[in-house]
Amino acid sequence: MWAMKGMMMMKGMGKDDGWGGKGGGDGWGGKGGKGGKGGGYGKDSWGESSYGGGYGGGQKRGYSGGSANDGPEVKGADNLPGFNAALLEAFAAAGVSEQEEDVDGLVKKIEAVAWKQSKKFYNDPRAQTRMTAAQARAFVEDFVEQAMSGFQTIFYEKPWAEKVGWHGVLLTLVAGTLRTGKCFTRVMKTEVIQFIESGILNWSEEERITKEAYNALQMAGMTDSYMKKANQHLTKSYDDAHFQAPYGTSSNDSTDVATLMDFIKGWMSMFANKAYSQLENGLKDPSSSGQVAALTAIFQHLFDPNVAACPLALQNCLMPSPWTYIEECATEVIHEIENPPPKKAKTEEAAAL
Repeated sequence: MWAMKGMMMMKGMGKDDGWGGKGGGDGWGGKGGKGGKGGGYGKDSWGESSYGGGYGGGQKRGYSGGSANDGPEVKGADNLPGFNAALLEAFAAAGVSEQEEDVDGLVKKIEAVAWKQSKKFYNDPRAQTRMTAAQARAFVEDFVEQAMSGFQTIFYEKPWAEKVGWHGVLLTLVAGTLRTGKCFTRVMKTEVIQFIESGILNWSEEERITKEAYNALQMAGMTDSYMKKANQHLTKSYDDAHFQAPYGTSSNDSTDVATLMDFIKGWMSMFANKAYSQLENGLKDPSSSGQVAALTAIFQHLFDPNVAACPLALQNCLMPSPWTYIEECATEVIHEIENPPPKKAKTEEAAAL
């Protein structure tokens, strides 16, 4: 469900051009005109003559018809052919101009972020490495996630943010940056838009989970002075739980639900141990029962099917909220913290040493 919501960030490209637009049949949206929203990027498969831009000539062609080695080393929107037009088209489709007074200023800010990321990935050694399709996917996803994180600093909390389709914008950015590299040696052009889609989905999921983690702490009554540190601990323990949760220790008729229970136990236990100071000092009721109530509130929110702030692999097996297991788990976690197992006594042999 939340994976589908993340796909909303990628709308606006039309159909049938091999990568999601209506541009035609060259795999990048060429030879078909503009087509649907965001679709169609000119005459050839890399965008020459598209939106008035070309890539220049020579074996190591630069951008926008500039010198042979310009690349993204030369700052400016002209070095990302089609980017400005794709961005304006995406904004028009989302009605941004109706809500923003200075659209030109907004575009310039996003162009600056795009150029910075373009230069970074253009100079990344991976761009000149012959990759498998899987390696190229990971590289493009990384590029997209970092670009979107940069863009978000500009459109954060804007009411139109989720309405913008970033397909065409990111396609021009990725194609313009990596077209002279070797990373696409084993990649068909029609696959690149899939890499971009998964990169946007990865980014949107991370941002959504980060936001819901903060919301969960607020709902549990964490005071403002302890919120920042508690949020850091909740995020870090979420990362750790992916590989360090006590998998195989929970019992359930469903293997998937048992894995979900293991993940919750791991995340909750790691968080409670890291954030013990915040639980003791940042809650109105710092008693054991108060801490159990806070942990219960936090994780009931995170694992509510309508929130699903958890790995994609677990989102299809979430239980209806409120789930009694979460309160039971919280009680167990606080008990374990307050009653740690005794340290193992040294053996006689070790003591003799």
